[in-house]
Amino acid sequence: MQDKLIQFLTRLVQINSVNPDLSTAGQGEREIAEYIHSHFQLLEIPSDIHTVIDDRCNTTAILAGEDKDRILLLNGHIDTVGIEGMDDPFTLKKAGDRLYGRGTYDMLAGCAIQMGLAYY
Repeated sequence: MQDKLIQFLTRLVQINSVNPDLSTAGQGEREIAEYIHSHFQLLEIPSDIHTVIDDRCNTTAILAGEDKDRILLLNGHIDTVGIEGMDDPFTLKKAGDRLYGRGTYDMLAGCAIQMGLAYY
C-alpha cells in the first residue's frame, strides 16, 4: 500500500492546483478533482465532481459501510499555495524517510491517504 500512496501523492503534486485567487496559470482544482474522481470510478465507487464557483471544484465519493446508522466523513482540500520561489514545485522529492512537494503537508498527503482507504 505504501507504494500506491506514494504513487497517488506523486500525481497529486504533479497537477497544478494552485488556488486561482493566487495564480491564474493553472487549472485551479478541476484537473486534480478529475484525477481523484477517476480513481474512485476505477474502484466502482460512486463519485461526482461539483463545480462550486467558476471552475473551482469539489469531488465527492460515497463508500457504503455495513452499519447504515453510522457515518464516517473524510474531507480535505485540493487547492495549493502559489509556486513563486519554489524549485521544481510539481515534483515529489524524497529526503531520508520524508517526502516533500508543493501541498504535501497541507493537504495532498491526506487526500492520497483517503484515496488509499478506498481499497479497504
